[in-house]
Amino acid sequence: MPFSVVEGAVLGAGMLFAGGATFAYKRKQTTAFKLLYFASWPTLGSALMYALIPSPKDMEKELRQSGFSQQELDARRAASQQQLDQLRATAEGAGAGKRS
Repeated sequence: MPFSVVEGAVLGAGMLFAGGATFAYKRKQTTAFKLLYFASWPTLGSALMYALIPSPKDMEKELRQSGFSQQELDARRAASQQQLDQLRATAEGAGAGKRS
């Protein structure tokens, strides 16, 4: 799956941060290591998600090729949104309880 410019930039930044963290660790520069290591996690993690998870357009295209109509896709999307709304309501309700 090809990367877009933004995805490639995030991957490049993450690799730069990870490489810098390795260099700082070997040089025993703890402050630089901590900062670079901290910055490498979100950038490399995001790049990994970009690489592994297909875009919504790609997923929709694949579903259409497998024989799903637009109505079926809309029904699935509405069902997914309803499940997300129920999960949010449950999570908000659980967080509203009294604490002692």
